[in-house]
Amino acid sequence: MNSDSTDKKLPAECDECIDGLQPCLKEINWLKQKQREKIIIRTSITGLSFNAVFGLVKMLIGWFTHSLTITADGITNLTDALRSGVTVFGIRLANRNPSKRHPLGYGRMEYLTSLATSLFIVFAGYESLRQSVGRINTPSLTPLSSLSIAFLVISFTVNIFLARHEYTEGKRVHSPNLITAYVNTAIAVVSSILTLIAAVIAIHRQVDIEGWVSLLISILIILSGIRTGWNAVDSILEKPASDQLAESIRKILISYPPVLNSCNLVVNSIGPENKIGTVDIEIPVNAKVKEVYRAITLAEKQIYKEFGINLTIGILAVNYERPAVTPIYEQIRAAVLEIRGVSGIFAFYWEAASKTAHFGLTVSEGPADFPKLREKVERTLKERFPGIQFDFGFTINAVGNPNVHKGRLSRITG
Repeated sequence: MNSDSTDKKLPAECDECIDGLQPCLKEINWLKQKQREKIIIRTSITGLSFNAVFGLVKMLIGWFTHSLTITADGITNLTDALRSGVTVFGIRLANRNPSKRHPLGYGRMEYLTSLATSLFIVFAGYESLRQSVGRINTPSLTPLSSLSIAFLVISFTVNIFLARHEYTEGKRVHSPNLITAYVNTAIAVVSSILTLIAAVIAIHRQVDIEGWVSLLISILIILSGIRTGWNAVDSILEKPASDQLAESIRKILISYPPVLNSCNLVVNSIGPENKIGTVDIEIPVNAKVKEVYRAITLAEKQIYKEFGINLTIGILAVNYERPAVTPIYEQIRAAVLEIRGVSGIFAFYWEAASKTAHFGLTVSEGPADFPKLREKVERTLKERFPGIQFDFGFTINAVGNPNVHKGRLSRITG
């Protein structure tokens, strides 16, 4: 073991003070959340202001000219304004301090407010759709004035720049609401284009296609609402940690001796920029506590800086790296990996005095299949290794692709 390598340092604020690492992480997280909140609110208020003005003016023009396409286009802008307002409300709620009842905070309020917004958008689209069908049944030619067309061109141009701004800021701060805003603003651009096309055709061809164009815009509004709701639900429901994330975290952990490997990674998203997780690391049974503590604290810091995950690290004592134990480990590992449904082995510890092997198995089956799988594993081990006792448990591999870590790293998600 190279103890010098444990002096590995990071270009971070607290390299000189390992004991002060956790308070520093909390301070960095608080500053990051405040900066993110400021960017989201500023971008949302910008979108709200433009969309509210454009929406109201378009609704007035549509009301005076009896133009359904401009009315539908105005509804598109007003729903975007509503969404921006709810986004501001949601980010304010999401950044409230944790309480006794909600100790993990309110980060998921961003998703819930986005889901609520989607219902309003779908309802607005349905009302516009209903009016469009009536216009198709009773067409009425209503050419627009040059002033109205000029206003639509201005609205169209501003929305292009607004969509680009929302996309850039949304990617920058990883905000699902701003990305949704970008998509909805892009739909507003398409809506304005369709409205202009209908106006030009009405002026030059004396043909009323407003009902059909309004119908198409209404469908776009409804699809936008459905997409907003689906993205919110998809964010609320937990998804497995990706193979890439699991491997990246593993590489960071094993870069700090005396860590040998990692397993049982769990990552929970409690907000767009607020993730917590747990992982177990394999440590030689004779490792020094000071070295282990230093490795854990530095790894936690680096993982937070790179992935924004507040990770709690558990310790599993192993001895498979010892020359006398490695052959036993390799034989048992090869035997269990031949069993269908077993994808890995971890936390191997050989107790020589009682000839007992302690380890965990990563499996692809669900808990309902554990009894049959346990019987199969026990039967195989007894046949191959008579005179040895085995103490093992199961961990579900929720990510899939059991070969990516050569059967030794398991990942689950909560």
